[in-house]
Amino acid sequence: MHNVNLVILVYIILSLIGILIPAIPSLILVLAGFFYYAYTINFTLISMQTIIFFSLLIIITIFLDYITILLFERRFDLSKIGIFLLVVGGVVGYILFNITGLVVAQVIAMISGELIEWNKRAINTLENKFFIIYLLNVMIKSSIVLIMVITFAYKVLL
Repeated sequence: MHNVNLVILVYIILSLIGILIPAIPSLILVLAGFFYYAYTINFTLISMQTIIFFSLLIIITIFLDYITILLFERRFDLSKIGIFLLVVGGVVGYILFNITGLVVAQVIAMISGELIEWNKRAINTLENKFFIIYLLNVMIKSSIVLIMVITFAYKVLL
């Protein structure tokens, strides 16, 4: 049982690091760790309903990430083609290269869209936009991971 606890701890630590480094799929790591724990104890302390609840939280978080990006892109006056390519690039990148592809493809697609439109003002403010969006996404993901870890600890320890 100590090996299982160690694995869970590693998953949680990696997911916390993943909140700050977009290439690491933080929410998926937490879910994988909790699922592994639940599976090894035959879903006695952590039920399949809890795993499904965590999965729904992750889906909502991914949706909120996209909404955050789209709202801020409108706020910072990106072109319509830049926003369109941002969404398409994110979906295609995720399908082809998972989470890393999602992040990289979004950035490349959005910059390409802005270059197509020659929107120099938007290109000059990309750094500020990405920083604000990054901070919002970190806050959202941190909150979701905290909810998941507290729920997990409550079910396992009590």
